[in-house]
Amino acid sequence: ASKSKLVRDKDDLLKDIQERENLVTTGVGYGVAFPHAKTKAVKGIVIAFGRADAGIDFDAMDKKPVHLFFLIAAPEDAIGAHLNVMARLSFLMKSEENRQKLNIVKSPGELLSILDSVD
Repeated sequence: ASKSKLVRDKDDLLKDIQERENLVTTGVGYGVAFPHAKTKAVKGIVIAFGRADAGIDFDAMDKKPVHLFFLIAAPEDAIGAHLNVMARLSFLMKSEENRQKLNIVKSPGELLSILDSVD
């Protein structure tokens, strides 16, 4: 995310994501987390995907390690746009098959293909 031209300040972005995460975990279960924030640090919606093969203790709702991360940042004046993104990703992540595909995805093109497969 920090390499995106939409990111104004990567340090502020990280700080805002961490502050939001401190309020309540974004680890939703099934090995998935959606760390997110509305922030002045971005000019538009920014989404970054990350994977931790060994899993990370993210204080997830199901108390299991998180393997798949979707960081979502939206400008402070964005109304509901980041919620639409999270809703779409949540729908995608309900499928064990999709989670398995994301656990082995090898390129940005492959990732986009999986994300685009959801109507």
